[in-house]
Amino acid sequence: MFMPSIGGLSRYGPCPLTIQKLPGAITGNYGVCVEPKLGAVKMFRRVRVAILIIALGSSALVAPVEAGAAKTPWSGTAAAVAYYRTSVAKTNALPVLQDVELGYYWFWDDAYVSGNSGQFELNWGYASRPAANMVRAQATFVIAMVGGTQSWYTVTFASLCASGNVCGSSIAPLELYVTKAGDYWGYYSKGSSQVGCWNRTTGTTAWLGKDFKVGLGWRTYGKFNPIVTKGNRVLITSTYANVEGAKVTETDSIDSTSKLFTGSTVHVSRSTKPVYSAHSYSFSETDPSTAPTAPTVSLCS
Repeated sequence: MFMPSIGGLSRYGPCPLTIQKLPGAITGNYGVCVEPKLGAVKMFRRVRVAILIIALGSSALVAPVEAGAAKTPWSGTAAAVAYYRTSVAKTNALPVLQDVELGYYWFWDDAYVSGNSGQFELNWGYASRPAANMVRAQATFVIAMVGGTQSWYTVTFASLCASGNVCGSSIAPLELYVTKAGDYWGYYSKGSSQVGCWNRTTGTTAWLGKDFKVGLGWRTYGKFNPIVTKGNRVLITSTYANVEGAKVTETDSIDSTSKLFTGSTVHVSRSTKPVYSAHSYSFSETDPSTAPTAPTVSLCS
């Protein structure tokens, strides 16, 4: 999958810590680790995630193993595992992965008021609004792949103008540019679809460089159910436990002709240690045929 794997930790943009709400002031999911299969970003807990979490460390995964079999991170229906592994190889061989995720992120910023380095808040894994000023975010990932692993990627958080105290139209799209050498963040210029200038992930935004890292691509793990076919889509459902012990049920959609992934839905069950409510999210994948051009970094003054 292509989504990050921690939920609920409050993250803040560059403003003095003394005027920030502490993470403990946000009620709801705290430190939830969701683990989709695409591995695009590695979160601060060093959990391996699929789409958003890139350094997928299988040691953090509680993977089922058939009795008497060699240890593998997968089990269940052999035909489903074989089909899935073929799709993993084909998808990871592409020059770029592009995914649009809904239902996982919440954010807020005041860039239109305070400028290119204005503060922001970014939360994930909450089933409902974690703070009154926040709105649902659509997260778009563009991941450059080289040799089956990630070279660099961007993720853009844009509001959907959700109902509430703050309409999304007052919130500027926020983009992260993640590289092996370091991360950057910036806001789209008003009326534009490009970042006006970039900020380094230092100081109060240093956490971005720890939570979002370059890593691997799609991976195969979990216990797999039998294949389900609907038209030209092959649906494969797998279950596994995240690092908090919560059950995760992931259904991945695969094009039956190209054998490439087209999207996923993920449901994370309620957890008691730590306490967080059940939540779900989804993403669609439409991978371009040509490699993307890396952003040109012009630092904000």
